[in-house]
Amino acid sequence: MFRFLCLSGLFFYCGCLLAQDNYVDYFPKFRTEDKKVFIPKIEYKSDTILIDVVIVGRGGYHKLLFFPALDTSSWYLTNTVISKYQHVAKRFPLHIRDVRLDHEVKKKNIAAGQSFELTYSTNQLVRFQLVATGLSKNIRTLFLMGDMSSENPCIVSDILIKSARSSLLGNNEMFLENTRNMCINAGLSHRQMSSYLEDLTEQTGTKRINRQRTPMQVAVEPIDYMPKVFKKVEDIECNQRLVLENVYFKDNLAQFDSRIKSLRSLSSIARHFKENIQYKIVLHGHTDIFGDPLKNLELSKQRVLMVKRSLVSMGVRSNRIVTLYHGGTQPLIQFRDGGARNRRVEMEAVCDTKSS
Repeated sequence: MFRFLCLSGLFFYCGCLLAQDNYVDYFPKFRTEDKKVFIPKIEYKSDTILIDVVIVGRGGYHKLLFFPALDTSSWYLTNTVISKYQHVAKRFPLHIRDVRLDHEVKKKNIAAGQSFELTYSTNQLVRFQLVATGLSKNIRTLFLMGDMSSENPCIVSDILIKSARSSLLGNNEMFLENTRNMCINAGLSHRQMSSYLEDLTEQTGTKRINRQRTPMQVAVEPIDYMPKVFKKVEDIECNQRLVLENVYFKDNLAQFDSRIKSLRSLSSIARHFKENIQYKIVLHGHTDIFGDPLKNLELSKQRVLMVKRSLVSMGVRSNRIVTLYHGGTQPLIQFRDGGARNRRVEMEAVCDTKSS
């Protein structure tokens, strides 16, 4: 009996270890000099890593050349690009599969002895998956190397390799939101973004959280009109954006430009939504158009969270508030050249809650 229990425990333990070897990173950490290249997802399967790569076409026609994994010109992963450490550098050849141009699959696999050239242009989306095997457990970061004929063959640097127990893996609910923000940062159009996110939903089986059915679609549309300014509760209309009066921010900071005026405006909004509990609130964070786009995206996130925290402190339940952030990608029409008025937060009352 004791031997049976020991063996059962051993099988259970081994099963747990095996399950830990297969997991997904929905929140990849990496660096690129070209914001038109990003990694939405990384899968780990035992000693194999699968990296999804997206490239957004900009500035005319471009070519990508892919080779089979063992070819000397093939793309590969390495643990260092510093020349003085090349004697200890490890190189992991990459098998490239499922190459897509927009919706169309152009190449499923690249066979030995073959190569594949893909031409793409402005506003086209290239997607493919990289597969590497034989990775050791002690590797913490990797560099993706591509065209060796270019001056800078490193396409993506400092790809953080995470363990199954990492608190930075994210989850499938964060997946589409994180990918959406990378699309915005890459300059992807609204049409391309919506189509790409739909594809991801179908391919991965990722469930789109409720807020993406109604408010999310409104949120990613470029502003081609001037939203009304919220001055009184009668200004609130279903599914219409309002610029929050007096809720503006200091340059490069997530601090109210005038705290007293800002809180006074937010107080009247909080009272209204506490009395109308059937509505949800979508808050849109923005910056001006100056500075680094990635930093602006993060700044707009911090600003919209500042407004959310204020409303929550005034009694509005946190789960009724959806926060979206756009950086400097949606300037107001009369402030397209910049302007402090673009450092704003907009509010949208979502009245159709049937899908919630």
